[in-house]
Parts: sequence; C-alpha cells; structure tokens
Amino acid sequence: MREYPGALFFSSGGYHHHIGVNVWAGINAPPPSREHVQLRSFSIILPNLDLLDNLTVKLKEKGIKVMEGLINPIKGYVGITVQDFDGNNVEIVTTSKVK
Repeated sequence: MREYPGALFFSSGGYHHHIGVNVWAGINAPPPSREHVQLRSFSIILPNLDLLDNLTVKLKEKGIKVMEGLINPIKGYVGITVQDFDGNNVEIVTTSKVK
C-alpha cells in the first residue's frame, strides 16, 4: 500500500498499484447525478477459493454484510458481493476450479 495526499494505492506481487482510492472530490461528496458516468460495481479476482473463504470470514467478523454470489455473474467464477462506503458493489471472485 502506498499513500499520496488524499489517496491510497493497493497492490499485490510488487506491482505499483492495482486499485486506487481517493477523496479528491471531497470527503462525503455527493454521488454524481444520473446524467453523469458512475461507478456501480467492480470485481477483484483472488487466486484461489481458500483466500476467498478466509476473506469472507474476516469481513463477516468485522460486521460487513456479505452476499453470497455475484450481482454480475461471470462464467467459471464464484464469489461474494459487498458494498464499499459509497454503495458500489464490490464482487470478490475466484475461478470455481481452483482450491
């Protein structure tokens, strides 16, 4: 994880960043209007089912609502769906064949 004023960047395997988050629009900024482009969901792919199972347990222990399954099913993948702090659906997936 790397920090930058108003932003965090997350990565795995030494890459500079896979996911970036920021508050550049302002903390508690209102969502864009329906006429504007909006992020509604995104997926994070994990390498195996064990990681997905462990993450699911940790999220539930933290009191985060976890929905089994995906809002936007992806053939050959299984996973869970959670919401980020802005209400976007975050689908955490892995291939259904990898254990």
